[in-house]
Amino acid sequence: MQAKHAIATYKETADMMSRSDIPMLFRQMRTGDAAEIHAIETRIFPFPWSEAGFVNSVTWGYNCQVMCEENSGRIAGYFILMTSIDEAHLMTIGLRANLHGMGYGRMLLDRVILTAREHGMVSLLLEVRPSNTGPLEMYRKYGFSQIGIRKNYYVDVDNTREDAIVMRLTL
Repeated sequence: MQAKHAIATYKETADMMSRSDIPMLFRQMRTGDAAEIHAIETRIFPFPWSEAGFVNSVTWGYNCQVMCEENSGRIAGYFILMTSIDEAHLMTIGLRANLHGMGYGRMLLDRVILTAREHGMVSLLLEVRPSNTGPLEMYRKYGFSQIGIRKNYYVDVDNTREDAIVMRLTL
């Protein structure tokens, strides 16, 4: 039986925010956010999405959201969710490197799950590198199950390849 992670309550979310004293809010991504998101993406991924990829995702109507610092409006994290029939696919998710390990990744993933549920999805798919151990462990804690491997899915900077673990969460 698959464990179902409960989305953080308001108090839990407030507790996570208070640990770093940076209150966050969520809003829809805009095409004008692409440069700032791309800057985050280039710092956390060896092969980042292009600015055009983010612009296209917004234009094409994917569910694209950003998590911003409430006071400054600075983008802290983002995700792009594609929905089809009753299944959501997390296309990308990212968080500024200086915010890793502070509970913000959990806040971001909670928002992804909530958004998928609000759109009537019954499952959520994603791919993750086996070497990306922090997020991989978080996904497992949330109840994501490995359903497959995509061989040689990711390209590394030295032109080698890494598989992707395909995971599903039943909502």
